[in-house]
Amino acid sequence: MAWVDYIKEHIRGKTLYRILFQQELFRNRIYIKGTVLDIGSGGNPSYVKYLPTNIEYIKSDYIEKNGVKNVVDFNKTLPFDDESMDTIFLFHNIYIAEDIHKTLFEVKRILKPEGVVLISSPFGMNVMAEPHDYVRYTKEGLHRLVGEFFKIEKVAMLGDRFSVSANSFHAFFLIWPIRIIINTLALFFDKLIPKGMKKNHPFPIGYFYVARK
Repeated sequence: MAWVDYIKEHIRGKTLYRILFQQELFRNRIYIKGTVLDIGSGGNPSYVKYLPTNIEYIKSDYIEKNGVKNVVDFNKTLPFDDESMDTIFLFHNIYIAEDIHKTLFEVKRILKPEGVVLISSPFGMNVMAEPHDYVRYTKEGLHRLVGEFFKIEKVAMLGDRFSVSANSFHAFFLIWPIRIIINTLALFFDKLIPKGMKKNHPFPIGYFYVARK
């Protein structure tokens, strides 16, 4: 993501978590191919502009809304054939799953052999009932969970302590120039955290996973 996009996302009111997530998605767009199912995308996801153009992109949500033709409740059997998807997105939603093991089993079922699932999960975040909010996963917890169903290829930690603090006060920074200043300082101070502390005592906003069937 270029600096101009970094500024534009602040103007649009995106949180630092969302901005860091979109940066990571852009870095890993090489994995996004073929028929792509976005589970829980909503009608107008802001990250669409970072996706490759030569894909069949399928938006879905648990209720019908503008821009969404596919009603998909990932707490139930997914309404797609076995091995029908090349890529699947699970962005910012595994914490609301009633039975995440069942959900990942279904994701694996409809994913083609060698297909890829991209997962973004919050960690240092406020409660977000959509309509529920059950759990926050550590890296160890995500590794164990995702590794039960897929081969983990890449893991990225989004931000650290200062980013978590800046992100938690997002609603208090009423105008975007203040948000840019605070968030940019937070990212700068994140880089000053000793590597040993980051490795042994991580405290990110969230994690981004790339895994393969």
